[in-house]
Amino acid sequence: MRLLLLILGLVAAAFTAALFLGQRLLDRDTLRAELIDRLAAATGADVAAGGPVEIELLPQPRLVMAELVLDLPGTDARLAIDRAEIGLAAAPLLRGQAVIANARLVRPRLTLPRPPQSLGELGALLPDGAALPFRAVQVLDGAVSVAGAPPQAHGLDLALEVDELSGGLTVEGTGTLAGQALRLDLETSAFTREAPMSLRLEVALGPPEQEVALRYRGSLQPARDGPPASSGEVQLALADLPSGSALLADLLPAGQAAAAARTAGRLLEGALALNARLEVHGPAWRLDELRLVGGGSDLSGSLAWERPAAAEPVLTAELVSTRLRLPDTVPALLAGGGGDWPAPPPGLTGRIRLAVGALDWRDGVVRQLRLEAALGGDGNVALERLSADLPGGIAVRASGTYATSNGPPAVEADLDAAGEDLQSLLAWAGVPAEELPAGRLRGVSLTGRLRLTPAALALRDAELRLDASRATGSMALVTVGRPQLALKAEIDRLTLDDYGLGPAELASLAQGGLVDGLDAALDLRIERLGWHELRPEGVSLRLDLQRGRLRVDELAMTDLAGARLRIVGDHDLRQGSWAFAGEAEIPSPSRLARAFAVELPAPVVALGAFRASATGRSDGRSGELELQLDNPFLAIGVDAATAAPPAWPPRALRASVELAAPGLRELLLRLGAQGFDQPALAGPLDGRLDVTSAPDGGHALTLALEAGRMRLEGELLHGEAASPPSLAGRLAARHLDAGALLDLYRALEPALGLPAGPLRSWPGAWPRRKLDWTWLEKAALDLALEASLVDGSRPLGDAGARLALEDGRLRLEEIGVPLAGGRLHGGLELAHAATGPQLAFKLGLEGADAAGLLHALRAGEALDGVLDLELEARSQGLALADLVGNLEGDGQLALRRARLDLVSDGAAGPLELAAVEGRFGVVRGVAQARPPLNVTGGGRIEARFDLLAWLLAARLELPDAPPIEVLGPPDAPYRLETAEAAGPEPAAP
Repeated sequence: MRLLLLILGLVAAAFTAALFLGQRLLDRDTLRAELIDRLAAATGADVAAGGPVEIELLPQPRLVMAELVLDLPGTDARLAIDRAEIGLAAAPLLRGQAVIANARLVRPRLTLPRPPQSLGELGALLPDGAALPFRAVQVLDGAVSVAGAPPQAHGLDLALEVDELSGGLTVEGTGTLAGQALRLDLETSAFTREAPMSLRLEVALGPPEQEVALRYRGSLQPARDGPPASSGEVQLALADLPSGSALLADLLPAGQAAAAARTAGRLLEGALALNARLEVHGPAWRLDELRLVGGGSDLSGSLAWERPAAAEPVLTAELVSTRLRLPDTVPALLAGGGGDWPAPPPGLTGRIRLAVGALDWRDGVVRQLRLEAALGGDGNVALERLSADLPGGIAVRASGTYATSNGPPAVEADLDAAGEDLQSLLAWAGVPAEELPAGRLRGVSLTGRLRLTPAALALRDAELRLDASRATGSMALVTVGRPQLALKAEIDRLTLDDYGLGPAELASLAQGGLVDGLDAALDLRIERLGWHELRPEGVSLRLDLQRGRLRVDELAMTDLAGARLRIVGDHDLRQGSWAFAGEAEIPSPSRLARAFAVELPAPVVALGAFRASATGRSDGRSGELELQLDNPFLAIGVDAATAAPPAWPPRALRASVELAAPGLRELLLRLGAQGFDQPALAGPLDGRLDVTSAPDGGHALTLALEAGRMRLEGELLHGEAASPPSLAGRLAARHLDAGALLDLYRALEPALGLPAGPLRSWPGAWPRRKLDWTWLEKAALDLALEASLVDGSRPLGDAGARLALEDGRLRLEEIGVPLAGGRLHGGLELAHAATGPQLAFKLGLEGADAAGLLHALRAGEALDGVLDLELEARSQGLALADLVGNLEGDGQLALRRARLDLVSDGAAGPLELAAVEGRFGVVRGVAQARPPLNVTGGGRIEARFDLLAWLLAARLELPDAPPIEVLGPPDAPYRLETAEAAGPEPAAP
């Protein structure tokens, strides 16, 4: 249009100059001067012709001017024409009249100092004149450009025609604008500056598949001193909105209009059609009956713009949409990436009202979107109302400000959101369904003060209710560059497992996403927390995470299954190094252990409250741990070092465990044992266990334990690589008190799950509780056992054996133990089987004091003498009673200097025998002499002993004496008097 108007003025000026040609047609210098003067007078421009003016009479009279330059006044615009050819009508020329028949302008180039900012600046380019005295003008290869830049429009080929009757103008042409094909079609009524003229304009830009088409039909009132007034129908059609809006942004001056065009291209997709009634009056324009359709969207309403003299511009927008569709790329647009959110033009005031019934986005629908905003003229927008119903039935309401005048653009608003299905909202936002916890993230409500910028989000004075939890506090999130999160909150209750945050998931976060992409500072107070099997209360957590380095300023729990806990430390998640310190008060160890699904042995439970402290550190290659457990009755210290990362079995382990009890007897009494009267148990308990990793992957153990006057030492090798784990080595005890051993068994029996004691109470009442024998399959042993036994201060001798466990078979071999003044030797084997353990043994006892043996077994003192005994037997059963009742085998015995005290109603005294010997067999737990035992000096003894019932039946036949029958338990055998010389075999009890 700019080039077109200048061309019209140029042709008019040329016609005026031609009226003065007359008789001077052949005077070229005069013709040149006259023509330049007339052009300057008609256009008001400074005109210069660098080339000659030529006159051609054939084939048609015409004037030819070369290198013509016009500097337009008040605009700094310049029009340069390589060649102007003005054709004259021949007949009028013969009568001395110059009538322009046509004009042809070759390569005209219009250069502007800057892009026109208004219609007023375009009007200033128009020449003076009320009429256009020509019929046709042709423009070849025209161009328009801004100074210092390549031509924005070039290759312009235009055809202009003026209707002889009406004076109306039509223009048709093509060219290239901003690299795109340009098509122009213009039709106007007679051109004047005083009266309105009708105008029809069609401009198409770009190929058909990306065409941008502008159509206007209405009236135009040109004005030299101000912008024109217009009224008409305007249509804008874009075949493809993204590419079309980008093209418009390139054509518009840099600034808000260009930015708005680019933004529109990213907000909508597909074709777009805009229809409206345009009214322009001076500095005000208005679009009424506005209708925008495209990309699945439909928008209607009105827009008004006015800029009164010396006043701020005013924008009024009333827009309504039944359905608006946005592409999925909108989040990237809103994210801003550093501050490119749009800002209102400086000084702009007004109001905006937007109502959208349904907003389609991300395969979901946002309903009842409402926006009411006021533009303050200072770059800030008052958000009087912003509301919407998000997917999942989450209603959001906000009011506040959008500020751009001071710093980066920012939204500050009071936020209120509530709904019943947060999970659906998160799924719509793009969270994968498999990452959403089943049955959770449902009911939600949120209030607070929101601040949102292109680089950060902050929420202050917030209250969040989610499912059954309530939280209050503030948070801030920086999204540009490395994300940073700050959170301070108080939570009444929270169960992490309900949201898929078990130990494995938290460990994965710590080793993955937290290291790679987040810095954080957390300050949390949780009244009740649920995580895995734990239910702590009064949880405090303060931590700081910076570029993979985690610092825990406090992790405290006022009630973890009754215990109080506090931990501090730091952890370099990238390097694997860490250090921590912690302390705990544990009133009930059993309650704390059950919280971890662990049942403590009864002795540990009996000890009562503990106080614990621990420190640990690691440089990523090795780690150290120090642990101290203190109790009034027992103190345990652990000092360990191992290779990192932690593993089981530990690698390169060095550890020591120390035990200390001020009084062993007091400790045993605390464990629940009663009746400890052995002097050997008096005094303190001290022990140390040293563990060192062996080259083959196992661990070497060194044990030293002092209990009262007893001492236990050992060197062991523990192997974890094989299955089952193994233990081999040597254990040696010094001053091991036999009586104390029985008392210790009674103390440890409940904790170790052994048959109920004391051992001396078993005979006749053998434990019938079925025992768990699967432990025979869970370990491998090869131990050399040594001991020096004492009874009080009296030495008993040295004992030894070899204990082996392999493939479910427990063997006690090479037994050599002093027992009742004699010595027990032999071996036994216990093998695991599906029907119960199978027991086999071969034992011998030599030179034992029979009375001492019975006394040790609490079997009374009815028998005395020197006892030799051998027995080879086998059995099977799940309980001790079964093993005794199923016993089968053979043996022999010899009792020298025998003395038998029998209970009777008479006054008979003890029965003394020089010696008794013979063989016996055992069938189903019943031992019977086979044949009867021989008595030295004559006589025999028929005996039957039910081991399970612990009942003895015997008949003694001695020379010169009546038979003696005995019946009863071995600790109190009863003598039955009889006058018969012989009698039947004793009946089975």
